[in-house]
Amino acid sequence: MADQREQPRFDDHADELRLGSLKGRKPEATDRVRELVDEIRDRAHPDRGGRMLIGMHAAFISAAETALGLIGKTHTDELFDTFDRRTVYVKGRNAGRPVNTLTLVVPVDGKEKEVGIRGPYDAFSRVVRGKLRRFDYPSSGPHSTQAWSGNQDTLKTIFAMTPGERRATAEGLWSLAMELEEQRRREAPRSGVAPFVTVLEGFHPESGRGEATGAVLQGLAYGYVRADAPTLNVATAKVRASSKREGRVGDVDGREGPTVALAVEVKDYRLDDAGELTDFIANLGEWPDAIAFCVCRDASDDFVEAAAEHNITVVTRAQMIQAARLWPLTKQATAVAETLGYFVHYEQSSSLIHRYVSFLEDHDLRDLLPPATTVAGDEPLAAAEDGDAQDSGLDDA
Repeated sequence: MADQREQPRFDDHADELRLGSLKGRKPEATDRVRELVDEIRDRAHPDRGGRMLIGMHAAFISAAETALGLIGKTHTDELFDTFDRRTVYVKGRNAGRPVNTLTLVVPVDGKEKEVGIRGPYDAFSRVVRGKLRRFDYPSSGPHSTQAWSGNQDTLKTIFAMTPGERRATAEGLWSLAMELEEQRRREAPRSGVAPFVTVLEGFHPESGRGEATGAVLQGLAYGYVRADAPTLNVATAKVRASSKREGRVGDVDGREGPTVALAVEVKDYRLDDAGELTDFIANLGEWPDAIAFCVCRDASDDFVEAAAEHNITVVTRAQMIQAARLWPLTKQATAVAETLGYFVHYEQSSSLIHRYVSFLEDHDLRDLLPPATTVAGDEPLAAAEDGDAQDSGLDDA
């Protein structure tokens, strides 16, 4: 059941429920009102008719208020003598099949107006399930309103009630719906919940620090591939190393047995000239089935189109960020650690390594690294609990 917080008021939602005529009306909690609400409470269980009965009877009240109001009456003891029923037929693909629901015909100024229960039921469901997040309440309008014929006794009772009794009944039904558990709203993402996105957005090259141009983006591309394609054997080298001479297709290759399944060329600048891909295209000639990417800072539309003619997908840093936002935390954490792995094992730039680790510390991401991670022979970033430095996959203490 719901917690003890103040529950939403019926009058605040009456218009949305199509029960606006009841607002401000004095409730009359008579014996038949209490008996009806108690009966619905007992039956409103998944094993005994379902919670749909709450909304269905709210729809009965809406229909009674509308139909009786149109003819200037407050109640009627002879429902089907007062109003005719109309059979409504399906339109479209199943045209001609009768709809199993209640539709009353109300004479108004020489014309006929239809008053049904499907619309009010759907309105009740939208408020209770959608706006007020009682997800244990069913949303199956067609199935629910088909059950009207098995509830004709309570339907007739509602039409025979005084306006005050209908108000009291509506309040009772509202209370039954509000007793269902309210689902918590999704909270804003916690800080650090997207660690690799944080790295992609905030960790950039810095000139004048002895770091090779392009090393940062190549490290990020390596981390991205290691996390996104964990079954591949990923090969790379430090920036400016010749891919062809070292037996690679791109700057980062993903191999599956003897086959190059994935090849990534990394360019840490804006690309406008398709000639930048000449060597990469030539290397791909031996591996026509390899998935090919060009990771870059940015690219013109003309460059993207030219690359696509060679089945090369251009991925900008901004697009990497968009993709990583959809990753679960564990996958992002893998990318963060593997990026450091590239800086340690391949680029081997102490200034870049320490700057990256400092960035992780400043953004409360250091805990994503293995517990005994060390940097270029320094003390462990986080010693193992037993005091022994363990193999971190990067370096040993």
